[in-house]
Order: sequence, then structure tokens, then C-alpha cells
Amino acid sequence: MKLSILLVDDDEHVRRSVERLLRRSGHGVRTASNGAEALESLKGDGEFDLLLTDVSMPRMSGIELLRALKEEGLSLPTLVMSGEATVAKAVEAVRLGAADFLEKPVSKERLLVSLERCVERARLKAENAFLRA
Repeated sequence: MKLSILLVDDDEHVRRSVERLLRRSGHGVRTASNGAEALESLKGDGEFDLLLTDVSMPRMSGIELLRALKEEGLSLPTLVMSGEATVAKAVEAVRLGAADFLEKPVSKERLLVSLERCVERARLKAENAFLRA
């Protein structure tokens, strides 16, 4: 399944390498260098299937981005990654709606499996909501 992914990371090297990996796997990717840019893309013309964001970034962190999405009423399957992983950050990210917390450097296999699980979980959630209605 081809996904439209918004990738957010302030580290240009990480952003480019993850973007390349996702594109080689057949996904469409748009990038942002911080949460504020990502939020603009999500509010604007962005129709994305998934958000993949770093935690520690200038201007607006990944956690702040998740909070802003929640406040705006925007719901999007989300994966969070960090090179400075702590249990507290992981718990907060999941509490704010992230489907998974990935520790950098993220292996190709781990990332692709998490993407699939995240999208499948969102699909099942939407299907369940539809069936309840």
C-alpha cells in the first residue's frame, strides 16, 4: 500500500535518509524541518496518511506538534522517533496519540513494520467507528 507520509525532523541528514528509504519502499513523502512547518502543511493542502516525527526539534517539538494536532481536532496516524529516547517521552507521545515510539537510529525493517501496523490500526479504528454508527 502506497502511503502519503509527512516526515518531520530537524536533522537534514536523517530527514534525507529516511525520506529516501520511504520513497524506495514506494511511499510518497513530504518533509518539514520542525513541528511548526509540519502543522502548516497539515492545516493547509496536506492530505497525509501518516505523520512520522522526531521529538526534539527547534520552534516546535514533536510532542508540541502532537498537542497542537489534538487541540486543532486533527487526527492522523503518527509514529514518533527520537535519538534521546526516554520512557517519559515515549509515554507522553503515546498518551497524545502516537501509535509507536522508535529509537534512532531506526532500522529499515523496524520502520516499515511500524508504518504497516500504524496504518492498519488506524484503518481498524475507522472501520470500527463506522460500524458503530
